[in-house]
Amino acid sequence: MKYLTNNYLIAFVLTFVATTAQADEWKIAVGGAYASGISDVADLYEENMEREQAADVDVILIPLGVAFKMHKQHDNGFRYGFGAGPMFIVAGDASHFEIPLSLGAGYTFAPNSTFSPYFQVGIVHHIASGDYVESSDPGAYASLGMEFSRDKTVSYALELFIDRSELELEIVADNSSESASKNKTINSYDTGLAFYVMF
Repeated sequence: MKYLTNNYLIAFVLTFVATTAQADEWKIAVGGAYASGISDVADLYEENMEREQAADVDVILIPLGVAFKMHKQHDNGFRYGFGAGPMFIVAGDASHFEIPLSLGAGYTFAPNSTFSPYFQVGIVHHIASGDYVESSDPGAYASLGMEFSRDKTVSYALELFIDRSELELEIVADNSSESASKNKTINSYDTGLAFYVMF
């Protein structure tokens, strides 16, 4: 069922882009981001693998993820758009891939200024796969940012975000214990900071 949900969400985003996006009406943003909760995912993977193998393991997490988004800005300040990322990978002896897809709307406070604060709220769903991923549940997100050099061909944005979506991950039982494995719900991104270059 979770795979059908993921496929429907991807199809919706692609349809949204194909039917509404025009290059001269949209801002494209590419950047990098840090998310505080992803380290908890890496820690859980490391603990699980050490229980399974009864030995030290090598779990690698690059703390910065790649992010992409597009939004349409109206003259009255209203904005809406979609995003993908930041994408994070846990590697080494572990295998975990995660990328959120989001849709939202918000407001730019000074749309005719060279710099302006903005906010955006919406819904986000994480496409996640890995050794211990059981399911992914969508949640609300909110972002607050500042755009710079808005009158230039290339502009910039610094953004603080909150992501309330959740992953359900397996917790492996200790080999020395007779207890069975169980699942844990974790807010895998929680809060984060992103920097974007916009075109």
